[in-house]
Amino acid sequence: MKVNLPLSIYSISALGKARVAYKEYATIDIEKQNKNAYLTIAVNHEYTDAEKYEIEGSFLNYALQLTAVEFLELEVVQ
Repeated sequence: MKVNLPLSIYSISALGKARVAYKEYATIDIEKQNKNAYLTIAVNHEYTDAEKYEIEGSFLNYALQLTAVEFLELEVVQ
């Protein structure tokens, strides 16, 4: 799965943390270009297509959640 994500919504640090958290399930390559992050998500072969879809969606949701937490922590500190 290839995904183009705007860095105005997802933080690059959150994507990196999510990648580490999901390393057991998938290989995730992240390339930053200008204001976007280009991801290639390759879920491990032992999973069914339905499970792969679920893992990809779960990864994106987790990265978004981490971004929100980072943003809230930054706001609280200021």
